[in-house]
Amino acid sequence: LEINDQLPSLQRIVYWNDKGLRHYDDAILVSLAEVIRLGEEHQKSHPDHFEQSLALGKGDDLAMILYTLGSNGLPKALPATYQFLLSSLESALASNPAYDSDEYVSVITPGWFFEQVLGFAACLVSGQKLNFIERPETAPEDSREISPHILVYPSPVWDQIASAIETNVGSGTWVKRTLYHLSMSLGYERADLSSSGGQMNIFKRLLHPIAGLVVFRPLKDKHGLNRARVIYAAGSMLPPQTTRFFAAVGVNLRQVFASTEGGIVSVHPGDNVNIQ
Repeated sequence: LEINDQLPSLQRIVYWNDKGLRHYDDAILVSLAEVIRLGEEHQKSHPDHFEQSLALGKGDDLAMILYTLGSNGLPKALPATYQFLLSSLESALASNPAYDSDEYVSVITPGWFFEQVLGFAACLVSGQKLNFIERPETAPEDSREISPHILVYPSPVWDQIASAIETNVGSGTWVKRTLYHLSMSLGYERADLSSSGGQMNIFKRLLHPIAGLVVFRPLKDKHGLNRARVIYAAGSMLPPQTTRFFAAVGVNLRQVFASTEGGIVSVHPGDNVNIQ
Protein backbone atom coordinates (compact mmCIF):
# COMPACT_ATOMS: atom_id res chain seq x y z
CA LEU A 1 0.00 0.00 0.00
CA GLU A 2 2.90 2.36 0.69
CA ILE A 3 4.11 2.11 -2.92
CA ASN A 4 0.67 1.87 -4.53
CA ASP A 5 1.15 5.20 -6.30
CA GLN A 6 4.26 3.75 -7.99
CA LEU A 7 2.35 0.77 -9.42
CA PRO A 8 -0.15 2.14 -11.94
CA SER A 9 -1.11 -1.35 -13.19
CA LEU A 10 -1.95 -2.70 -9.73
CA GLN A 11 -5.70 -3.25 -9.40
CA ARG A 12 -6.20 -5.51 -6.38
CA ILE A 13 -4.26 -6.87 -3.41
CA VAL A 14 -5.67 -10.21 -2.27
CA TYR A 15 -5.13 -11.24 1.37
CA TRP A 16 -6.07 -14.43 3.20
CA ASN A 17 -5.09 -13.38 6.72
CA ASP A 18 -6.72 -10.19 7.96
CA LYS A 19 -4.50 -9.86 11.02
CA GLY A 20 -3.34 -6.25 11.27
CA LEU A 21 -5.79 -5.00 8.63
CA ARG A 22 -8.53 -3.82 10.98
CA HIS A 23 -7.74 -0.14 10.47
CA TYR A 24 -7.20 -0.35 6.72
CA ASP A 25 -10.03 0.84 4.50
CA ASP A 26 -8.74 0.74 0.94
CA ALA A 27 -10.76 -0.38 -2.06
CA ILE A 28 -7.72 -2.11 -3.51
CA LEU A 29 -7.77 -4.68 -0.68
CA VAL A 30 -9.94 -7.76 -1.14
CA SER A 31 -10.06 -10.97 0.88
CA LEU A 32 -9.48 -14.37 -0.68
CA ALA A 33 -12.94 -15.44 0.51
CA GLU A 34 -14.48 -12.54 -1.41
CA VAL A 35 -12.48 -13.42 -4.54
CA ILE A 36 -13.79 -16.98 -4.35
CA ARG A 37 -17.37 -15.73 -3.91
CA LEU A 38 -17.07 -13.41 -6.91
CA GLY A 39 -15.56 -16.22 -8.96
CA GLU A 40 -18.41 -18.57 -8.14
CA GLU A 41 -20.96 -15.93 -9.15
CA HIS A 42 -19.12 -15.27 -12.41
CA GLN A 43 -18.96 -19.01 -13.14
CA LYS A 44 -22.74 -19.28 -12.90
CA SER A 45 -23.35 -16.54 -15.45
CA HIS A 46 -20.35 -17.37 -17.68
CA PRO A 47 -19.87 -21.16 -17.44
CA ASP A 48 -17.46 -21.33 -20.42
CA HIS A 49 -15.28 -18.37 -19.48
CA PHE A 50 -12.51 -20.36 -17.80
CA GLU A 51 -12.02 -22.80 -20.69
CA GLN A 52 -12.16 -19.96 -23.20
CA SER A 53 -9.53 -17.98 -21.32
CA LEU A 54 -7.38 -21.10 -21.02
CA ALA A 55 -7.52 -21.64 -24.78
CA LEU A 56 -6.19 -18.12 -25.36
CA GLY A 57 -2.98 -18.88 -23.46
CA LYS A 58 0.36 -19.11 -25.29
CA GLY A 59 3.73 -20.56 -24.42
CA ASP A 60 5.38 -17.15 -24.35
CA ASP A 61 2.88 -15.76 -21.84
CA LEU A 62 4.41 -14.58 -18.57
CA ALA A 63 4.12 -17.33 -15.94
CA MET A 64 5.94 -15.66 -13.03
CA ILE A 65 8.85 -13.47 -12.06
CA LEU A 66 11.89 -15.28 -10.66
CA TYR A 67 14.82 -13.62 -8.94
CA THR A 68 18.49 -14.40 -9.47
CA LEU A 69 20.79 -14.96 -6.49
CA GLY A 70 22.57 -11.68 -7.09
CA SER A 71 26.01 -13.24 -6.59
CA ASN A 72 27.52 -10.58 -8.87
CA GLY A 73 25.43 -7.69 -7.62
CA LEU A 74 21.82 -7.00 -6.72
CA PRO A 75 19.28 -9.77 -7.52
CA LYS A 76 17.63 -9.38 -10.91
CA ALA A 77 13.97 -9.97 -11.68
CA LEU A 78 13.58 -12.50 -14.49
CA PRO A 79 10.25 -12.74 -16.37
CA ALA A 80 9.76 -16.49 -16.84
CA THR A 81 7.38 -17.73 -19.55
CA TYR A 82 5.48 -21.01 -19.50
CA GLN A 83 7.64 -22.29 -22.36
CA PHE A 84 10.78 -21.52 -20.34
CA LEU A 85 9.53 -23.53 -17.36
CA LEU A 86 8.36 -26.46 -19.47
CA SER A 87 11.54 -26.68 -21.52
CA SER A 88 13.57 -26.76 -18.30
CA LEU A 89 11.32 -29.49 -16.91
CA GLU A 90 11.65 -31.61 -20.05
CA SER A 91 15.41 -31.78 -19.53
CA ALA A 92 14.90 -33.42 -16.14
CA LEU A 93 11.94 -35.66 -17.04
CA ALA A 94 13.72 -37.06 -20.10
CA SER A 95 15.90 -39.26 -17.90
CA ASN A 96 14.06 -39.13 -14.56
CA PRO A 97 10.32 -39.27 -15.36
CA ALA A 98 7.54 -38.39 -12.92
CA TYR A 99 4.15 -40.15 -12.78
CA ASP A 100 0.64 -39.30 -11.61
CA SER A 101 1.02 -41.79 -8.75
CA ASP A 102 4.06 -39.94 -7.35
CA GLU A 103 4.13 -37.86 -4.17
CA TYR A 104 6.22 -34.70 -3.99
CA VAL A 105 6.93 -32.61 -0.90
CA SER A 106 7.55 -28.88 -1.26
CA VAL A 107 10.02 -27.92 1.47
CA ILE A 108 12.03 -25.05 -0.01
CA THR A 109 10.55 -21.60 -0.70
CA PRO A 110 8.41 -21.44 -3.88
CA GLY A 111 10.60 -18.55 -5.05
CA TRP A 112 13.43 -21.01 -5.72
CA PHE A 113 13.81 -21.83 -9.42
CA PHE A 114 14.18 -25.59 -8.90
CA GLU A 115 11.07 -25.74 -6.72
CA GLN A 116 9.03 -24.11 -9.47
CA VAL A 117 10.32 -26.46 -12.18
CA LEU A 118 10.78 -29.83 -10.45
CA GLY A 119 7.87 -29.33 -8.09
CA PHE A 120 5.06 -27.13 -9.38
CA ALA A 121 5.61 -27.45 -13.14
CA ALA A 122 6.17 -31.21 -12.85
CA CYS A 123 2.92 -31.47 -10.90
CA LEU A 124 0.98 -29.85 -13.74
CA VAL A 125 2.67 -31.92 -16.45
CA SER A 126 2.88 -35.36 -14.83
CA GLY A 127 0.00 -35.19 -12.36
CA GLN A 128 2.22 -35.99 -9.37
CA LYS A 129 0.64 -35.02 -6.06
CA LEU A 130 2.04 -31.83 -4.54
CA ASN A 131 2.32 -31.76 -0.73
CA PHE A 132 3.42 -28.93 1.54
CA ILE A 133 5.06 -29.09 4.95
CA GLU A 134 3.06 -27.59 7.81
CA ARG A 135 5.94 -25.53 9.22
CA PRO A 136 9.71 -25.39 8.69
CA GLU A 137 10.20 -27.01 12.10
CA THR A 138 8.08 -30.02 11.12
CA ALA A 139 9.72 -30.60 7.72
CA PRO A 140 11.51 -33.85 8.74
CA GLU A 141 8.37 -35.33 10.30
CA ASP A 142 6.15 -34.23 7.40
CA SER A 143 8.53 -35.71 4.82
CA ARG A 144 8.69 -38.96 6.75
CA GLU A 145 4.90 -39.15 6.96
CA ILE A 146 4.42 -38.57 3.23
CA SER A 147 7.52 -40.50 2.08
CA PRO A 148 7.75 -38.78 -1.33
CA HIS A 149 8.89 -40.41 -4.55
CA ILE A 150 10.68 -37.24 -5.71
CA LEU A 151 12.40 -34.61 -3.59
CA VAL A 152 14.67 -31.64 -4.31
CA TYR A 153 16.95 -29.85 -1.83
CA PRO A 154 19.88 -27.47 -2.22
CA SER A 155 23.10 -29.50 -2.36
CA PRO A 156 24.33 -28.38 1.10
CA VAL A 157 21.18 -29.83 2.71
CA TRP A 158 21.93 -33.33 1.41
CA ASP A 159 25.49 -32.93 2.66
CA GLN A 160 24.15 -31.97 6.11
CA ILE A 161 21.77 -34.96 6.16
CA ALA A 162 24.61 -37.37 5.34
CA SER A 163 26.80 -35.82 8.05
CA ALA A 164 23.96 -35.94 10.59
CA ILE A 165 23.40 -39.65 9.91
CA GLU A 166 27.10 -40.39 10.44
CA THR A 167 27.11 -38.36 13.66
CA ASN A 168 23.99 -40.07 15.04
CA VAL A 169 25.44 -43.51 14.32
CA GLY A 170 28.63 -42.55 16.15
CA SER A 171 26.64 -41.96 19.33
CA GLY A 172 24.75 -45.27 19.07
CA THR A 173 25.45 -48.61 20.74
CA TRP A 174 28.34 -50.84 19.72
CA VAL A 175 25.95 -53.26 18.02
CA LYS A 176 24.29 -50.50 15.98
CA ARG A 177 27.63 -49.00 14.98
CA THR A 178 28.96 -52.40 13.91
CA LEU A 179 25.88 -53.26 11.86
CA TYR A 180 25.95 -49.83 10.24
CA HIS A 181 29.61 -49.95 9.24
CA LEU A 182 29.36 -53.52 7.92
CA SER A 183 26.27 -52.60 5.90
CA MET A 184 27.83 -49.39 4.58
CA SER A 185 30.90 -51.36 3.53
CA LEU A 186 28.64 -53.53 1.37
CA GLY A 187 26.74 -50.49 0.14
CA TYR A 188 29.85 -48.59 -0.85
CA GLU A 189 31.28 -51.57 -2.70
CA ARG A 190 28.02 -52.10 -4.56
CA ALA A 191 27.78 -48.39 -5.46
CA ASP A 192 31.38 -48.24 -6.68
CA LEU A 193 31.07 -51.39 -8.76
CA SER A 194 27.71 -50.29 -10.17
CA SER A 195 29.14 -46.96 -11.37
CA SER A 196 31.96 -48.82 -13.14
CA GLY A 197 29.76 -51.56 -14.58
CA GLY A 198 30.86 -54.34 -12.20
CA GLN A 199 29.12 -56.37 -9.50
CA MET A 200 29.90 -57.95 -6.12
CA ASN A 201 30.63 -61.63 -5.63
CA ILE A 202 27.66 -63.88 -4.97
CA PHE A 203 28.22 -64.05 -1.19
CA LYS A 204 28.10 -60.26 -0.82
CA ARG A 205 25.14 -60.04 -3.18
CA LEU A 206 23.27 -62.35 -0.80
CA LEU A 207 24.27 -60.26 2.22
CA HIS A 208 23.26 -56.93 0.69
CA PRO A 209 19.44 -57.46 0.94
CA ILE A 210 19.91 -58.31 4.63
CA ALA A 211 21.82 -55.05 5.12
CA GLY A 212 19.00 -53.27 3.33
CA LEU A 213 16.38 -54.76 5.62
CA VAL A 214 18.28 -54.29 8.89
CA VAL A 215 20.05 -50.95 8.31
CA PHE A 216 19.23 -49.13 5.08
CA ARG A 217 15.44 -49.40 5.16
CA PRO A 218 15.05 -48.03 8.74
CA LEU A 219 17.58 -45.30 7.95
CA LYS A 220 15.70 -44.21 4.81
CA ASP A 221 12.38 -44.40 6.63
CA LYS A 222 13.64 -42.05 9.35
CA HIS A 223 14.40 -39.41 6.71
CA GLY A 224 11.32 -39.96 4.54
CA LEU A 225 13.28 -41.61 1.72
CA ASN A 226 11.82 -45.11 1.73
CA ARG A 227 9.85 -44.55 -1.48
CA ALA A 228 12.25 -42.06 -3.04
CA ARG A 229 12.86 -42.99 -6.67
CA VAL A 230 14.96 -39.92 -7.37
CA ILE A 231 16.17 -37.06 -5.19
CA TYR A 232 17.74 -33.95 -6.67
CA ALA A 233 20.66 -31.91 -5.37
CA ALA A 234 20.57 -28.44 -6.90
CA GLY A 235 22.12 -25.03 -6.62
CA SER A 236 25.80 -25.93 -6.18
CA MET A 237 28.30 -28.73 -6.71
CA LEU A 238 27.66 -31.78 -4.52
CA PRO A 239 30.72 -33.39 -2.88
CA PRO A 240 31.38 -36.81 -4.48
CA GLN A 241 31.43 -38.46 -1.06
CA THR A 242 27.83 -37.34 -0.47
CA THR A 243 26.66 -38.80 -3.79
CA ARG A 244 28.54 -41.99 -2.94
CA PHE A 245 26.97 -42.10 0.55
CA PHE A 246 23.40 -41.97 -0.73
CA ALA A 247 24.20 -44.47 -3.49
CA ALA A 248 25.48 -46.84 -0.80
CA VAL A 249 22.26 -46.42 1.19
CA GLY A 250 20.25 -47.16 -1.94
CA VAL A 251 18.90 -43.69 -2.74
CA ASN A 252 19.23 -42.31 -6.27
CA LEU A 253 20.70 -38.85 -5.74
CA ARG A 254 20.92 -36.81 -8.94
CA GLN A 255 22.86 -33.58 -9.37
CA VAL A 256 21.06 -30.97 -11.46
CA PHE A 257 22.69 -27.82 -12.79
CA ALA A 258 20.87 -24.72 -13.98
CA SER A 259 20.75 -20.97 -13.96
CA THR A 260 17.73 -18.79 -13.39
CA GLU A 261 18.34 -17.14 -16.76
CA GLY A 262 19.08 -20.29 -18.77
CA GLY A 263 16.98 -22.97 -17.11
CA ILE A 264 18.11 -26.54 -16.46
CA VAL A 265 21.18 -27.27 -18.56
CA SER A 266 22.44 -30.57 -17.14
CA VAL A 267 21.13 -33.42 -14.99
CA HIS A 268 22.39 -36.89 -14.14
CA PRO A 269 20.66 -39.54 -16.29
CA GLY A 270 18.51 -42.04 -14.43
CA ASP A 271 20.90 -44.98 -14.29
CA ASN A 272 24.31 -43.66 -15.26
CA VAL A 273 26.08 -41.76 -12.49
CA ASN A 274 29.86 -41.92 -12.43
CA ILE A 275 30.98 -41.12 -8.87
CA GLN A 276 34.50 -39.66 -8.76
